[in-house]
Amino acid sequence: MLVLILLALSALLFVYWKLKGCYKLFEELGIPGPSPIPLFGNVAEFKDKSPLDVFKKWAGIYGNVYGFYEGFNPSMVVSDPDVIHHILVKDFDKFQDRPLCSPFVFYPMHLSLGVTKGELWKQQRHVVASGFSTLSIKQMLPNMLIKTESLMEKLEWKIREEPDGHNVTEILGRYMLDSLAYGAFNYNCDSLNNDDEILLKYVQQYNYAASTENPCSGLARLFPSLTPFCKLFTGKLRNALDKHVKQVMTFLEKEKLVISRSDEESKHGNLIQSLLTTKATCHDENNNIYKRYLSDEEIVAQVASMVGGGIGPDSALMSFLVYNLAIHQDVQQKVMEEINLYIKDSEDVTYDTLYKLNYLDMVINETFRVFPVAPGVARTCVEDTVINGTQFKAGTVIRIMACVMYADDSIFPEPEKFIPERFSRSECEKRHPFTSLPFGLGPRGCVGKRLGLMQCKLAVVHILRKYQILQTNQTEVPLQTVLKPVLSPKNGIHVRLIPRENSGFC
Repeated sequence: MLVLILLALSALLFVYWKLKGCYKLFEELGIPGPSPIPLFGNVAEFKDKSPLDVFKKWAGIYGNVYGFYEGFNPSMVVSDPDVIHHILVKDFDKFQDRPLCSPFVFYPMHLSLGVTKGELWKQQRHVVASGFSTLSIKQMLPNMLIKTESLMEKLEWKIREEPDGHNVTEILGRYMLDSLAYGAFNYNCDSLNNDDEILLKYVQQYNYAASTENPCSGLARLFPSLTPFCKLFTGKLRNALDKHVKQVMTFLEKEKLVISRSDEESKHGNLIQSLLTTKATCHDENNNIYKRYLSDEEIVAQVASMVGGGIGPDSALMSFLVYNLAIHQDVQQKVMEEINLYIKDSEDVTYDTLYKLNYLDMVINETFRVFPVAPGVARTCVEDTVINGTQFKAGTVIRIMACVMYADDSIFPEPEKFIPERFSRSECEKRHPFTSLPFGLGPRGCVGKRLGLMQCKLAVVHILRKYQILQTNQTEVPLQTVLKPVLSPKNGIHVRLIPRENSGFC
């Protein structure tokens, strides 16, 4: 019996020693960071705590470059703007890949921009970016305006039902989905009035699959070898994605017919038409240049990725924006004055007039800072390199935590205060350009950011022209937030909308 006990203890000690050996990387590189626990790394720190608060605490202890472990997986955290500049731009070729947002990748999502790498990614990026040009967004605007009118009708109905105030988060999120679908894909989505919309079901399942609230997702992130097992419990996501893929394929066939028609008037500029008609520049094994169209599978993957990955951040931004306007009446008044300066009636709502709303841009940027919808940017190091004396090893995930910079009073004085003027041109010129990363920067920055901002501006202009946004006794101050998977209001945004006199706009 004693021999068995000694053997068991020896085996446990051997396993413990092997596990400890998995956590030597940062020690060998001389990179500081919290001490990991065998098997789980440092993830226990995040239990019952906001990840944003944990990263801010670690930055205060270990500085603006340090390492931690997600299970056995090493991750480096960076909040130094000079190093960030190297990672995102100067040394982009050494950090060009992105880790998966969700561990669950189903057909055809392996072909989406967020997953593809190297030459294939470059080809796709060129094609997708062309669909978000200024001209393309201008062509999308009429359909987006129609969905903004639907939003106003829904808000008017909601005010009649609950005149003392209501939670606007769900309504704003569905508006963003409908606006994207009709503007970018020419699909008349009506999630504002239809809970069974295929796009809505897909977005809900996509967000849950990537959320910190999903135990299967968390387990697969910690232990990637368990991903095939965890996938067995993702039936709802697979079902929603399958339906969405079939739906997008019908969009493609419809747009192919439109493109094949000889009359130009039948064509309506949208993203799918752009994806179908733009060629990617490619190089063969002999470095000869040739052109190709994206395959149907590639196009479907881009659309599914934009719908699933884009709606969450844009919807959260819209909710936080309304919240800040309600809390800060002086800011709301300044936004209203700017709107009145450029927009006299509904015919003035154009891409060019929306582009002129500089103060609204400042409010949006300050909203991103106070409520960092995307707290950070993630990249994967693909080649050993040294930046400012710090070694980065291939295979290491790099987490650029912009939220740490946003709360740094040496960068943003009095960071707890909401001050849109921080983002005036003169103030921005005083700061390092890589201290603000709402959409990322560099070649792999968010390709659809201008469209998302245009949706938000459209909604704000219409809402403020007709209503004053006020707090209610249910409005949280301070606001509770949660990561799911982007930073979102935990209990929604409760406000009251009071009709303005002589609005006559909507």
